[in-house]
Formats: sequence, C-alpha cells, structure tokens
Amino acid sequence: MTHGSFFTGIAGFDIAAEEAGFENVFQVENNDFCQKLLNKRFPNAERYKDIYEFNGYKYVGRMDIISGGFPCQTYSVSGKGKMDSRLWKEMFRCIREIKPRWVVAENVLGLVTRKGGVALEMVCADLESEGYTVLPPLILPSCAIDADHRRERVWIVAYSFGLGCKVQEDNTGSSTKENRHKEGTVKKRFKWSSETAPLDSYSNTFLQFESEFCEPPIFGVDDGLSKRLDEDRLKSVGNTIHPGLAYRIFKAIKEIDNLILR
Repeated sequence: MTHGSFFTGIAGFDIAAEEAGFENVFQVENNDFCQKLLNKRFPNAERYKDIYEFNGYKYVGRMDIISGGFPCQTYSVSGKGKMDSRLWKEMFRCIREIKPRWVVAENVLGLVTRKGGVALEMVCADLESEGYTVLPPLILPSCAIDADHRRERVWIVAYSFGLGCKVQEDNTGSSTKENRHKEGTVKKRFKWSSETAPLDSYSNTFLQFESEFCEPPIFGVDDGLSKRLDEDRLKSVGNTIHPGLAYRIFKAIKEIDNLILR
C-alpha cells in the first residue's frame, strides 16, 4: 500500500506507515529543520515545501492512504480559538485531487470541544461531500499505548473503495481488488472498538501526578524531554503525533483492505 503525508513534521505518520509495511511516496512540510530530517530519514520519498502549490493530480490512481495532522493552533487550548480552516481546506483540496482510498486526519481535542464541535463537523462534511464514509471519530490519548503522558488527540478515518490505486488484473484476466466492495462489509467483518486499549491508565503514577497538579512529575522538563533540546527539535517533538497510535490505525486499515479487496 502507498502512503502520502501532509504537514509531515518529523514524520510521525510516515514512521507508522513504514512500520505497517506501506511505501511512503510523498511528504509535504514547510519547516526547514523538518525538511532536513526527512531528507535523511526518507531519501526515496518525494518532498514538497508549500501545500498551496502542491498539485495532487500527479498522484491520481497511485495512492492508498493520505494522512495529515492539519495545524491545530486555532483549535488548541494555547491558541486563540479562531475558526481558521484554510489549511484543512488546502489538505481537502489535495484529497479531492488525489482521490485516495483512505484518509486519516488528526487534531487536538479542541476540534471537538470548541464552538460546539463545528470544526469537526466541517471536516467530516467535507469528506462526505466527496463520497467518503467517515467512521466515528476516535479520541485517543498517548497513554492508551502506555506512554507516560496523556496527549489526547482526535483521529478521523474515512474511506471510499471506489477510489485509490488502480489494481492490475491477475493472470486470469479478472481484477483482484476492484469492484468487490459491498455496502456493509466493513461493519459485518470488522469492528472498530475502543475496547482494544484503555483510554486512560490510572495506575500510571506519571498520569496521576499530571492529573492532580497539571504538571509533569519530572520538574524542569516536559513529559521527560530534556530541556537541553534546541528550539527546533523541541517544537518539532511538540507538534508531532505518537507513531504508535497511527501504526495501530494503519494496521487496522490494512486488515480491512485484506478482507474486502483481496
């Protein structure tokens, strides 16, 4: 399966995709420090700096999954809370052009809580307008996979099996993947469940301390990060996702594809 990412940062999604066995085809990231890191870590991926100049038509019929944690300052607690949707609209424009089979988007909890969830509804409505089925959004914290911090994020997963990569015919002359999806197959053969991992871990002493005092238990640092980190690295770590969460979502997507499109 092929994967492309927007607002790539230090490649949280791309690391997860690689671990899940996907090919990272392209990355869109405007930060110079992150660009240097991506050039070294993913030399075979095509890279772009400005999403406003990105032309998705080049990738029509080539992409299985598009991911992106569109910038969250307008929805975060530390942001000003203004409903500026320009960067999501640009990512959505690229999705319309590329027409991937799967879309995985991520944002802060404020996407749900601010303005009565209008921003989340906008994202889901945009995807549905292009024929995507949007699965119930998931609110997953990093502690769900035993990280020592909460870091709650909203995950949006959408699919349309009429789009995506064109599959080559096998030696019998019939397509091995296209036109085999029937409505309801996902619900019947695969269940998305929050029971696969706890949403919190109250036995974790780090989380207990954070919950009571609203500060990391190791003073002078943020969730165990050294304060000797320079500004570029600290900002990049703060903006990224936990690859372990994205990996579990990608792994589930791969299982669904194997069930429906095999």
